[in-house]
Amino acid sequence: MKKLLFILAFSPILAFAQAGAFSSLSVTASGAVGNPGTSADLAQMYAGSASAPVADINPTVAISRYEAVNQDGQGGQNAAVYVQDTANNTSTSSINAQVNGITSNVIQNGTGDSVAVYGSSVNNSTGQAHTAFGGFFYANSTGAGDRSFGLEVDSSNATGSDVAYTGLSPYPGMVGIHVQALGSKLNTAGIWVGNAAGAPLYDVGVAFTAGSVKTSAIEDDSADSQILMATGTHGWGINWSSATFSSGSILVPGLIVSPIGSIKSYVLPTAAWTYDATGNGISISSGSSAVIASGNGVVYLEDSVQHNMAEYFCSNGACAMVASFGAVWVASTSSPALGHMSVAWNGSSYAIFNNEGATETVTAALTKLNSTN
Repeated sequence: MKKLLFILAFSPILAFAQAGAFSSLSVTASGAVGNPGTSADLAQMYAGSASAPVADINPTVAISRYEAVNQDGQGGQNAAVYVQDTANNTSTSSINAQVNGITSNVIQNGTGDSVAVYGSSVNNSTGQAHTAFGGFFYANSTGAGDRSFGLEVDSSNATGSDVAYTGLSPYPGMVGIHVQALGSKLNTAGIWVGNAAGAPLYDVGVAFTAGSVKTSAIEDDSADSQILMATGTHGWGINWSSATFSSGSILVPGLIVSPIGSIKSYVLPTAAWTYDATGNGISISSGSSAVIASGNGVVYLEDSVQHNMAEYFCSNGACAMVASFGAVWVASTSSPALGHMSVAWNGSSYAIFNNEGATETVTAALTKLNSTN
């Protein structure tokens, strides 16, 4: 230990050592014969061994720094420990000559967890809108065809048995990334894909490559108020046009969308209606009409005053009343008599015409057969 303190205290001697005067510097605790498992060009420090292990929880090397600066340190240059590793390596098709700034390798042979890197960041700024980063990683590639991974996380299951996800809380067995909220108040988001820099964008927010997931790409076992929510402007809400489904594209209680797009409902009629249009109300004042969306097909309607119902077929600029219950709905006309309603072509669209003498809220259910009128 005295040899180490001597070198750290006198920079000329340290520079001398860096120049190659000492090919190896070993600092060994009393009675220890440990081996770090690798050779070093400049210095090696051993602490403990299998026969004489370290028996306290103090670190082998401790660095304490207290600073008060007024300069931009976002590049990490004012660190307590700074590592600069510059390489001019030569890789081949079979050799990837990486350059590594810091390597941490821990092995737990007893009983307990193993942590390769432990980071803790506390920000006590007040009213400054600054951030505590537990870790900050930046990757930049400039060569054409090269890649940048801001962070790669690998997990390995060498237990001899598959460990499937069963919704265990709080800790499943084998996880690539574990994110959990701490503190006494609501946290904002578990994972945030942001765009603080403005541009460019990510092409895909979250991607699962072929063969990477067995059961569920996304699973929600929480008690949240909603599973998915979308805002903003989008082209498609869900696009599964390139996917292949063996059972069905959508499975929810009482409804299946088949692999070819057909809809199957298995709701028991004693439990609920197969299709429910309640709430699809259109308010139409007397003497006015409401235009139906473009397309042709079948129109089902009910008025809100007498609860009379009717069914119309609309195609090729004309409508025909197929069936009705009650006297409110009449054969297709754009000018129904007083006390009646109808569905007809208005010259450019299909519309619901109200001449009941009072404002009506008409419940409508439409089945579209063609996009043209």
